[in-house]
Amino acid sequence: MNYVEIEIEGKMEKIFYQKMKSKLWIHFLGQTHSIETQKSKTTAGGKNEERLEILAPMPGKITKVLKNENDTVNPGDTLVVMEAMKMEYALKSDLKGLIQQVLCRLGDQVSLGQKLVQLAKDSSNQDAP
Repeated sequence: MNYVEIEIEGKMEKIFYQKMKSKLWIHFLGQTHSIETQKSKTTAGGKNEERLEILAPMPGKITKVLKNENDTVNPGDTLVVMEAMKMEYALKSDLKGLIQQVLCRLGDQVSLGQKLVQLAKDSSNQDAP
């Protein structure tokens, strides 16, 4: 994680930051914020690019692992819950697919950007007769 130091009212403060994909994560004075730095990428078909990896958005502790390897997931399904700065964050799937790997366990301390879950996109055509 990167940081810069600034002086506020005579006191030096650190601002921690990390860019992950299209978001800039900033941690300052006990609060974490994210800023979208670019529009979502689109594929040739015009659909939004879906994440195949679930990454920790900040340092924290894993409080729930709700899916296992080879489980089917749908968009919006919560895969992992983590606690950071006394708040819970539900990390969700963007796509319909399969869990390839769960790379964290209940109670794990994780760092910013650490890969927690690896997904595989469902390639079957659900609209076929």
